[in-house]
Amino acid sequence: MERNPLGVCVVWFFSGLLVLMIFLPAISVRLGYFLLGDFAYLAFMPFCHQLMERSFDLFGAKLGVCARCLGIYLGIFLGLSFFLLSKKSPARLILIPIFFMLTDGLFNALGIIDSGNIIRMVLGLGFGISSGWLLGYGIMDLEQILGTEFKERWRIRNIT
Repeated sequence: MERNPLGVCVVWFFSGLLVLMIFLPAISVRLGYFLLGDFAYLAFMPFCHQLMERSFDLFGAKLGVCARCLGIYLGIFLGLSFFLLSKKSPARLILIPIFFMLTDGLFNALGIIDSGNIIRMVLGLGFGISSGWLLGYGIMDLEQILGTEFKERWRIRNIT
């Protein structure tokens, strides 16, 4: 598949903004603009439980998401970065981190184990990198499908 990474670059840029927004509460505490931090907490509220004991602390403020979500968002950004920079796909390895994170999440939910924040973040990072890589392929496939459909619908016929 020929790589035309424009769509992937756009999603990569916005995923980078999301990662930056995770650190916004800590940055806002450092700068004294607390309203920015409140905005970040509010923006991530529908997507993360934001439990204080499962979040990292930076500059005396909790980050906008929990440790696992931090790993996932950061991993998606890194996975898209690797996708853009790499020529080969780690197809055989891509599902392993997803399996480990889902297993850890299930065991935590069932009360069998209680992973620490570092383990949650590392497993989320692996999940995010794999997901970012898969997202890169999905975006390229979507661009190819939409591009072909667009060309066929709007093709200009030769008039002689």
